[in-house]
Amino acid sequence: MQIQFKDLNSGEVVFERTLLPSQEVFWKSEDRFILFSGGVGCGKSMIMLLRVIYECMSQDNNYFLVGRTTYQEIHDVLIKEFMEICHDSWIKEYRKTPHPSIVLHTFNGKTSEIIFRNLDGMSQGELLGLNLGGFAIDQAEDISEPIFLTLKGRLRRAGIKQRVFMTSNPKLSWLYP
Repeated sequence: MQIQFKDLNSGEVVFERTLLPSQEVFWKSEDRFILFSGGVGCGKSMIMLLRVIYECMSQDNNYFLVGRTTYQEIHDVLIKEFMEICHDSWIKEYRKTPHPSIVLHTFNGKTSEIIFRNLDGMSQGELLGLNLGGFAIDQAEDISEPIFLTLKGRLRRAGIKQRVFMTSNPKLSWLYP
């Protein structure tokens, strides 16, 4: 399966990928909670970020959290890959500090926002006030189950098809009861 994303202004194809079969299953899933577990280098983070971008561009006023254990991993992996995928015409605003966030144009001409947060044990209290439409956790096996449950409880944005995307390496953890 091949997916294409277009420039919002010109309609020109600016991102094109042929998905691996495992990525295609992740992409097509309509489940509310989707976990992609696989080995290093199988494109888990890339397809997760594509789903986040698509969910946010498809729904006005979405507020989506993307997280990983540390801010260093967020900057070195997630934001770097996000910016390689995300075309300039899709971005209305990009804030690097104090916490990274990106406001995307939606297909309807409005906006949705993606925030990036570290999800270590110290961050649980900071998550309590959020009103999310969805969240994505990269390397979910490194996150504690209480952090996941806190985020799950923050899925309360009205009028949004709430989604959760997670990736993990195959490792015994709370993800596999």
